[in-house]
Amino acid sequence: MSITAITIENFKGITDPVSIPIRPITLLFGKNSAGKSTLLQALHYLREVLEHRQPDPDRTHIGGDAIDLGGFQTLVHGHQLDRRIRIRVAFNLGADGIPNIGTAWPNGVLIEEMEALRFDLSNRVKLESAWIETITAWDEDRGAYIAEYATGMNGDELVRLSGFYGLACNVVKVNADHAIARAVDEYFTEPDHIFFKAKGLPVHECNSIIPEPDKPFTVHDAFNWNKSTSSGEEIFWSMVGQALTGPLAVLLEELQDMRYLGPIRDIPPRNYHSPKTAAESHWVRGLGAWDALIRDPALVKKTSHYLQDVLNLDYSIRYEQRITIDAEDKIMTALRLLAAEYEEKDAAYLRSMILDPLEQIPRQPAIQLHDEVNDIDVDPSDIGVGVSQVIPVVVGALDAGPSGRLFAVEQPELHVHPAVQVALGDVFIDAVNGAERTMLIETHSEHLILRLLRRVRESTDGTIAPPAPRLTPDMLSIVYVQRKRGGIQITPLPITEEGEFTRHWPDGFFEERAEELF
Repeated sequence: MSITAITIENFKGITDPVSIPIRPITLLFGKNSAGKSTLLQALHYLREVLEHRQPDPDRTHIGGDAIDLGGFQTLVHGHQLDRRIRIRVAFNLGADGIPNIGTAWPNGVLIEEMEALRFDLSNRVKLESAWIETITAWDEDRGAYIAEYATGMNGDELVRLSGFYGLACNVVKVNADHAIARAVDEYFTEPDHIFFKAKGLPVHECNSIIPEPDKPFTVHDAFNWNKSTSSGEEIFWSMVGQALTGPLAVLLEELQDMRYLGPIRDIPPRNYHSPKTAAESHWVRGLGAWDALIRDPALVKKTSHYLQDVLNLDYSIRYEQRITIDAEDKIMTALRLLAAEYEEKDAAYLRSMILDPLEQIPRQPAIQLHDEVNDIDVDPSDIGVGVSQVIPVVVGALDAGPSGRLFAVEQPELHVHPAVQVALGDVFIDAVNGAERTMLIETHSEHLILRLLRRVRESTDGTIAPPAPRLTPDMLSIVYVQRKRGGIQITPLPITEEGEFTRHWPDGFFEERAEELF
């Protein structure tokens, strides 16, 4: 599964709906304060709405203390509380389609308990894509609330719910012309069309209209359901339950796996110790990268290779297991005595007084940087800031699991030389080749885009030289973000197989270079 598009309306600087195509490598370009970060924050906000049913967040689970969304009043465009924030995320589906959690009446009886009523959408229709949409709004008495929740599959909307603060959630739309609806009709037909019968009926009482993706969807007890019989209503609600919870489970898994790296990365202190419990908010300031290295020696080796052989930096990284001994510890006393009376001490003394106690001291995993030019070990605080800033970018791109399928990073080029910016393009291409991963990159780097365009051109004409990675136009999305009067304008810039833009870059393509040279 991977996200393919994000549509946003009335969120921060965005007024009218804008749609951003998402590909394995997606670059967001634009001037400062143009609204590039708005697109990333929309994903943060959507996760809070879907996972925590929170339409009015300030802090987020992924951003910790580093991100302050400010709540609905800050996020809605122009602080105009009569507007509604709409966010839709489209994504492709794997061969298994969507999960079928089940549907139940309030008494807890599952519709799926009757074999005759089993209806799995993934078995009836080939499900290739889905989308989820949320609309949040403001009430002057009760504050922010989730006003609508809708799902679509294979491009078309299927079910839409509406609700308000604990009142019954209503089915306000069911697309009777959808291929899935027609499949239901083929499975069970009755004279009174079930789709129009159910439209407008309450589903369940709710604090939020967002269903729980890991629990059966409970419908309103209004149909006098009899377990010994079957009717079109049960078939219908079985379909509705899966349509509402299945895509949600798929998208939430992707958003929960999202890794976000902010534009300013902290330098780990000397003798940095990773917390035993991984915190996703550690990534926002870069420390999550060092945590990932400490937990995965193979990732350390891979990162070291990319630093030296791809980015051509003069630093390597190695994984170590360290122990700490107090200067006045008995082991140190024994070592001093051994040094003074080496010939008088035997192997038994060495084992009992030094080796055995050393083995009892807990090992602490650590990461050590090495300056290859001067052949000395160094700490991140001892080297140029550019190297310490780019290491979390490389680790975030290379580390594919157990989370991190979606890697969002702001300004990966920060503080690094143009040659390193160019080489970062190959890091991102390697990260998505042969893997269902997405790099969502907010950047100002001309050098990065030039490398990506070059790889597209070389992949097309067959001149790419191993181990350089292949890149095709359908793997790349370049989006230009600019402020206009009344809101943000999004301009996708498609790429040809020759690595050329099919349309002119708004305001010129890095026109400052031409102005300075000519």
